[in-house]
Amino acid sequence: MELKPGMSALVTGGASGIGKALCIAFAQKGLFVTVVDFSEQNGREVTSLVQKENRKFHGDLGVPSAIFVKCDVSIEGDLAAAFAKHVDTYGGLDICINCAGIANKTLVYYDTSDGTRTWRHAINVNFVAVIDGTRIASQIMRSRKKPGVIINIGSAAGLYPMFADPIYTGTKGGVVMFTRSLAPLKRHGVRVNVLCPEFVQTNMAEQINQKIVHATGGFLKMEEVVNGAFELIKDESKAGACLWITKRRGMEYWPSAEEQRKYLLNYTKSKRTVTKNVFPSIQTPEFYEKIVVHTLSHNFRNATRLDRVRLRLPIEPQSALVKIIYAGVNASDVNFSSGRYFSGSAKETAARLPFDAGFEVIHSITCL
Repeated sequence: MELKPGMSALVTGGASGIGKALCIAFAQKGLFVTVVDFSEQNGREVTSLVQKENRKFHGDLGVPSAIFVKCDVSIEGDLAAAFAKHVDTYGGLDICINCAGIANKTLVYYDTSDGTRTWRHAINVNFVAVIDGTRIASQIMRSRKKPGVIINIGSAAGLYPMFADPIYTGTKGGVVMFTRSLAPLKRHGVRVNVLCPEFVQTNMAEQINQKIVHATGGFLKMEEVVNGAFELIKDESKAGACLWITKRRGMEYWPSAEEQRKYLLNYTKSKRTVTKNVFPSIQTPEFYEKIVVHTLSHNFRNATRLDRVRLRLPIEPQSALVKIIYAGVNASDVNFSSGRYFSGSAKETAARLPFDAGFEVIHSITCL
């Protein structure tokens, strides 16, 4: 997804740390931002910073370029109201960042309370709210029939155990596996990815034993985390992806290809080895991309562009849905895109725009 002025993003935990950095980074691209946080003072300060950055892109809009919504993300009604306020203000939702998170300061095996103010609350903020935010955001994006991206902020502590806070590391591990399991949403125009940075210099990280931080190479720069989030947003191939960022190795996707092979099932059929995912999910896509002629020109590349459109369902009886992986362009296709195959005047031909590019099918190899 290319970030453009006028798009909109909602960021939970946007008043500080990674959430704040992403709010400002979005504003520097001209995006409208809803800052969602429990801290009203910090949230309004970030909102003012976002509005200041946005003045470089927008004049008098009639609506603020950024709004603040005070919200306890662990309360379902509060979170739903925050999303509703965003959609009511900006008409849709392009990007959602689920960033709100807290530590659990009391080790769970020493905690004699019912957990309402400690471990249970941490689970509700760090994991349940991420599920709820993802659920609400994906439903908004699908209902608007526009592609969207959701980034869930995990942690390196979700990839390996952090003995000082089992609840935190457990919730972040849940965020990682939850997000990776949402890869099939890409078929419906929504990509959900998870960002797992190691130690970043935030108020929460400063409470950690500094010997542990130094042992891992020190704090990451906030810029590195923002760049990681932008990579997950911009790279259309990433869905259900987990980006791990460390001071020692930089950015890397987890699990590696070698690790993935460990949970793929191999079986032999007709003397061939076939690799399948243990949990295949074959669904009819909700959207697809097609080549559309927008300008009459002999230059096929300049005449056309890829448009994302909704698939017309149901598929007609006795028909097959075929995904075209590669299509060559020949002279007939160029003549078609330049309008030579249409009768009538040049003005009448131009009035047909836009129209689907026409490809001559010489051979088609289809796998069922």
